[in-house]
Amino acid sequence: MTYTSDRFWIANGKRFRNIWLAYEELYGTEHNVSPYLENSTFSNLQGTKIDMQHDYQKDLLHKIFETYERPCLFYSGGTDSHTIAVKTRELGYRFDKSITLLSNVNGEITGQDANFVNKHTRSFFKDDLGYTVVPNSVEYMEKVFKSPRWWEVSPKFIFSTDSHFVFNDLYDTETTYVNGKEKPHLIYYKGEWYFYFHHNNFMSTWHLPNVLFFYGVNNLMPEIAIQDARKMRDYYVSRYGTPDTTKIVVNKMMYGTEDFESFIRGNNKAMGRIPVTENCPHEVNQTVTNGCISRNAIERLYSFVQMDRLDIINSFYDGCKYVYNRYPQIDWEWPMVDTVGMVPWMLNLDTLEYHDGSLLGEMLNG
Repeated sequence: MTYTSDRFWIANGKRFRNIWLAYEELYGTEHNVSPYLENSTFSNLQGTKIDMQHDYQKDLLHKIFETYERPCLFYSGGTDSHTIAVKTRELGYRFDKSITLLSNVNGEITGQDANFVNKHTRSFFKDDLGYTVVPNSVEYMEKVFKSPRWWEVSPKFIFSTDSHFVFNDLYDTETTYVNGKEKPHLIYYKGEWYFYFHHNNFMSTWHLPNVLFFYGVNNLMPEIAIQDARKMRDYYVSRYGTPDTTKIVVNKMMYGTEDFESFIRGNNKAMGRIPVTENCPHEVNQTVTNGCISRNAIERLYSFVQMDRLDIINSFYDGCKYVYNRYPQIDWEWPMVDTVGMVPWMLNLDTLEYHDGSLLGEMLNG
């Protein structure tokens, strides 16, 4: 049996896994697509009792290993995926493969890849035959970005292969993949706390129905998302007090301040995340800008310039330009690579009352 998600893009009443196929359905109109992210589950949680001391993550791991054959884990060495790996081992289970996808094409374990593969991650998996490190290569990048209309196969606009796993020979439609996503977003508004998720946080694998978003954004254990959100709220309030005005709280919110590192480490600890080692650099080596203009992405582009492979770069940007010009109704956060984040739904953090995601705009603009 293979896991199947309940997440789609809605256009003209039809459901699409890929956002660009949904926009193509609306071509020639001024309409936007609507995200559907396990809405049927989260619209029926009001009144659910959450035991803040209970480990719902282990409950979900039991379900995964008792239900699905030979599940695999996407492992980045970050606290989200490492927590899953540690608790899996504590329960006596083992993923068929723990997959780490590298981004450098020169074979060097530097930059971002050094967060993924280092002496600590290798030590953790030293006796695990399923530990699978997947190198990047020019040939792999060519396979992805020179495929006809590649964005209709793998929709995220980023010049890397770790977000285009569907092109990898390891990908199997009959396998359940566990993805350590995602930390919630919170907003305090008129005396009430709410939590929600942006679609951008899931774009790498949203379109793959057999990828399970582990941290509660699924129909198996939504309690995890609620528990995480409440722990995050309690941590923020314990540190800064209850806001006196509308306030968004996210994991990376303190970037550029002296509190950035301590807030992220403290928030991870409050949420029960387990780092691969104490004071793990990966916890705070956070990309706070768009992935296409991060330092690692720019270095990757430059390496292709040095190799005189502008044809691959151009194929990537041709896809970006095509979508940007074809669907003028899109609001872009980072033209031409990231749309403005769309919010499928919001829940009152205490009552779990369900609201349409449009409520966030009303809160911020009202």
